[in-house]
Amino acid sequence: MEVDILTSTNKIMELFTNDERHYPKLTKGQFLQATSCNFVTPQEGPNLYRLSHKSKLYRAQIFTSPTTIEMEQNYYNADIVPLSEAMNIKEYSRFSVQGTVSYVSPIKTSEKSERRDVEITDPNNDKAKIRVTLWKRFVNNNIQEKHSITMKNITMKPYKGRPQYNSTQNTSIKVEYPKKQHEITISSFDQHESNMLLLFGEDQTEYKIEQDLLFTKLQFNDLDDLQASLPLTIRVSSTDINIDDIKTE
Repeated sequence: MEVDILTSTNKIMELFTNDERHYPKLTKGQFLQATSCNFVTPQEGPNLYRLSHKSKLYRAQIFTSPTTIEMEQNYYNADIVPLSEAMNIKEYSRFSVQGTVSYVSPIKTSEKSERRDVEITDPNNDKAKIRVTLWKRFVNNNIQEKHSITMKNITMKPYKGRPQYNSTQNTSIKVEYPKKQHEITISSFDQHESNMLLLFGEDQTEYKIEQDLLFTKLQFNDLDDLQASLPLTIRVSSTDINIDDIKTE
């Protein structure tokens, strides 16, 4: 179990325990004192506090914290910084980046963890780049070279004298898959959720499109018009299986 805690010294830190006896007390708003708590500086991610099987949690004195909305914003929604700035950022900083994926390593597995390295490059300056190590649940993200990526709430800490960039438990990853324009022939369709259609192509691929978009572009009045036009060949702009535009020219 991993939780974020606010210390009496006004720092937001991660705390880890795998002892189920601690779980009921680790709830939001509790003021606690922990015994036998270790300060750990792992390779995989930021420094954290770790409870052991000897640790005990006591309800403690309530303290007043000068924590501000800005402080929480910087922790949970860290500002995006240019990659040129990220290359020389202060150690233990927490920040976000945007760029183009220029390298994705195979998944590396050890007895204790899984990790994968992703290199992010500034599309306007190929010398501005950082390599971020993704840990745990992030290693299986569908990240490919040449994709645009936004990686939020990562951190930098020195490792063997060199900066190392790591994911955190609050990291989020958004990948923008490149759009492609191609021709598909629709053989059948079905309604899916509100205002969505599933189009089944002759290539045995199922595509998704907003019904209003399809009707507007092709000047259909209803589903009967669509059915009467089958098989229908259209040129589309799509991201993966999601059609976001139809080319009528």
